[in-house]
Amino acid sequence: MRLFFLGLTSVLGALTWGCDDTPPPHTPAVMDAGFMEAEADGSADDAEATSFDGSPVLPDAAPIEDAAPVAPDEGLQPDGAVIERPLTPEGVLAPVGRVVQMAIPENPDAARRAGCLVHGASVGTGPYNLNLVAGGDIFERLRPDRTGDISLVLLFRALDWAAGVTANALDTMTLQFMAGHHSSADGFSADESEFVDSDPAGEAKIQFDEISLRAGWFEAGPTALSIPFAIFDSPIIPLALESVNLSGRVAADGPGLRIDHGVVTGYITLEAMVSVIVEIRALCETDASAAGCALIGGQLNRPNEELAALVLSILGNYDTRLEDGLAYACDPGEEGACNAVGLCLTYQVRGIDLAQVR
Repeated sequence: MRLFFLGLTSVLGALTWGCDDTPPPHTPAVMDAGFMEAEADGSADDAEATSFDGSPVLPDAAPIEDAAPVAPDEGLQPDGAVIERPLTPEGVLAPVGRVVQMAIPENPDAARRAGCLVHGASVGTGPYNLNLVAGGDIFERLRPDRTGDISLVLLFRALDWAAGVTANALDTMTLQFMAGHHSSADGFSADESEFVDSDPAGEAKIQFDEISLRAGWFEAGPTALSIPFAIFDSPIIPLALESVNLSGRVAADGPGLRIDHGVVTGYITLEAMVSVIVEIRALCETDASAAGCALIGGQLNRPNEELAALVLSILGNYDTRLEDGLAYACDPGEEGACNAVGLCLTYQVRGIDLAQVR
């Protein structure tokens, strides 16, 4: 969701100063390999790292609880068909996993390879243009900041999965999706307001009931949900998505859960864009010195629909028709035939120990 404000700032800035619409070269993100190989003779295992004066070399920063290197998944057979690792003893709301990576595929071919099943010729990659405008990773807040805190916490929780059971042994599972909190001092926590009647023992407000699993693979939806984003240093702002579907492969990750090959598809409507613009306008009225507000200047005084049209032009225009919460193919060349923009996100989840619900 951070993408929309970033795209809005870029378009409005272009109206004033002009811009080169040639996309900058894209440098794919490099995933952390998780560990460094030891020297072939094994000497690296026993040697102590020292500086030039002989004193021990200290680490740059203490790792946060879920930032440990991800070991190779020994629970998967070479063909990836069987998940053997059982869930370890339960903790608070366990098993729970945190979204550690989220990205928009760079182009339609990459989206198809990732498994993005979404209407429209762009296959949900139109918003990637906003990613380029932002200068790289628009989901940066999913990672720890310089103090070790994580300001954007998205959690998955599985129900009907007992300790000692592997994901491969599950026929069905209920998945809950919610926002959470993190601090380097207190760890991860869930927000009780994410549950119906603020009761963590009950249903979550966003919940996928009795999902069928096959060797850990699942598909869930459609539903409506919001993905949060931030405007530079602003508070989190939600972007509403319609006809949302999730897929991926789930496995036990200690007392938590992990999801690999995760894909989220959904659709952005005019109403969702206007809602974001209203949030941005309220933010700038509260703090006009915020970075994005200073860039936009007085452009937010323009009508909501006009500002939304500017954002839409960056997304590549409508490519899908939504009716009663369901998505259908449409002809973008026919006036009024399409009313939504497809979006595809890849994501990755790693298990965490939840400290509390607050």
